[in-house]
Parts: sequence; C-alpha cells; structure tokens
Amino acid sequence: MRLHFIIGGAFIIYMKYEKEINRRKTFAIISHPDAGKTTLTEKLLLFGGAIQVAGAVKSNKIKKGATSDFMEIERQRGISVATSVMTFEYQNILINLYLHRDRKI
Repeated sequence: MRLHFIIGGAFIIYMKYEKEINRRKTFAIISHPDAGKTTLTEKLLLFGGAIQVAGAVKSNKIKKGATSDFMEIERQRGISVATSVMTFEYQNILINLYLHRDRKI
C-alpha cells in the first residue's frame, strides 16, 4: 500500500522510511478481564521466539510468571493492572504487542 502525501516534504520522508514502516506490524490485544489476553500474549512471544518458556497468570504447575505481568500486585492478584507493550522480531518483521490492562488499581 502506498500513501501519497503532498504536504511539504512528507512524501519524500515517507519514501525514505517506507521499507521500515512496512516491516512493522502492531497488534492490540483488548478484551474483558479473564478472557485470556495475557495467555495469548505469552504464546505469541513463545512462538515468535522472544521467550523460551511461556509463563502463566496463576498456576500451581508453572512457576514462571507472565512476561507482561511485571508488577508484584499483578502476580498476586492475577490481573493486569498496567498496560504492557512488547516488541520482538519474527521473520524480519518487527511485531509490536499492545496488551491492555484489566482494570485500574
């Protein structure tokens, strides 16, 4: 997809960065609480090669906490109280994951 800008030098700037812009993909994971946003994010990070072991929100078997749940209160309560943004490269594509918080504390 090509966008054509006529304003100032914007078209020239876009053409300069077009390859890098097209290499980036951003996904926002938003849903109601306890729908599996954090679990989905962990699997995307695992299958994308960003982490070696997928963590869990709450589990007796899996001792590793979720990568996106970095605050102690998130680990204690099993909810995401902060929005997380994670980036990793997969097959020469830069993936940005935006994980929306469950609720305010």
